[in-house]
Amino acid sequence: MYVLLNNRPQFVLSIQKEINRAEKQFENLRLKNGVNFADESTIKNASEKGLHKMQFLLKQKEDLNKSLDLLGLLYDHRLQAMYPNWDGRNYLSIEQKEFFVMAEEYYGKNITPEDFSNPPRKYSKDEQIEIISSFYQISNSHNDSYKRNQSIELLNKKYPEFQTDNQSYKHMFYYECMRYSDEIGQERMNQLQSAFNVQHVGKEEDSQLERSATIGPKSNHNSSFLSFDASGFFSILESAIHEADRKWREDELEQKNKNKRKRQKGMER
Repeated sequence: MYVLLNNRPQFVLSIQKEINRAEKQFENLRLKNGVNFADESTIKNASEKGLHKMQFLLKQKEDLNKSLDLLGLLYDHRLQAMYPNWDGRNYLSIEQKEFFVMAEEYYGKNITPEDFSNPPRKYSKDEQIEIISSFYQISNSHNDSYKRNQSIELLNKKYPEFQTDNQSYKHMFYYECMRYSDEIGQERMNQLQSAFNVQHVGKEEDSQLERSATIGPKSNHNSSFLSFDASGFFSILESAIHEADRKWREDELEQKNKNKRKRQKGMER
């Protein structure tokens, strides 16, 4: 559970990929076996092996969705405590929920609309440089245990609040450094990207990332990140709020219209 809670983005992304894989395999098997669920005879004529595999994939997808639902409940619990008076929180996607939770974990406070125009800064320029240098030494001093231990000790003593095992926290640190990259300098940013194993993506993937607000590291033993312009992080949060509030208003209006139609029917009787 500790590993899961400290690797939430990776967990969500991995499950979503597995769900997509199961869906594609299921559809390929359906076409291969000529199954049309609207025609019962095609099911009877399909191979037993093919049907068994399709049933397995359906069950796998169901179990994976249950895992996402469980994580969604954890997010809902956190968000209810963070924003008890905001009904729109119930209309956020699981990826959007992660953004709000990871921002709260990093800044130690709930993100408010005021933060969109004036994003908070947790670490100063000198602190960012020192933390980057420490992580760079840790990741590049495999043959020098003294330097490595020195860097670990510095992080633990000087920055005890830095959650080195929490990938979401490290995501936030990376985004904050990106926002102040002109101050930090390209050399330090290169060290940061090396230490955090940043995954560079093209413009098309960038835009898709921002549209879906999906984050997640690559599957390997190091922490890694999907890289995009960090100035867009708060824009994503702001867009998520607008989208969630719009869905909430639409549902409220639909419910009012339903209640109105019920009252009208009652009066006609």
